[in-house]
Formats: sequence, C-alpha cells, structure tokens
Amino acid sequence: MPPVRFATEVDLVNLSVVVQDPDGHFVPDLSKDHFRILEDGVPQTILRLETSEAPVTVAMVIEFGSQSLVVSL
Repeated sequence: MPPVRFATEVDLVNLSVVVQDPDGHFVPDLSKDHFRILEDGVPQTILRLETSEAPVTVAMVIEFGSQSLVVSL
C-alpha cells in the first residue's frame, strides 16, 4: 500500500515569542517593526502583533512539506 500524503496551505500562522534582555528581563513595548519573519529566506508580512501580560517560553518548529518557517529576532 503506498504511503498516504497530505498537503495543505495556510494563510495565517500564529507565532508566540518572548523577548528578553541579556539579564532575562521581559522587553516591553515592541512593535511589528521590531520583528522579521522569513520563509525560505523571503520576508513575510506581519499582519498583527498582540501582547499579553503573562510571558511564556515557547520553542516552535513549523514545517509544511519541504518549506519551513524561521523567526529571526
């Protein structure tokens, strides 16, 4: 039996990030202009940036077939 393949496309990807200074303190008041999102080396448009009161630590790898999403801070 051949392997089952599933392919999909997404228009919006949510990323959770925490930005800390060298002393480990949360960095407040960042705008979307402080971030750069690349997909296969191509800059992507950041549509929305939301902040929350409770910072979390997240490690995330997103892979869609042969494509991957890289977050550069």
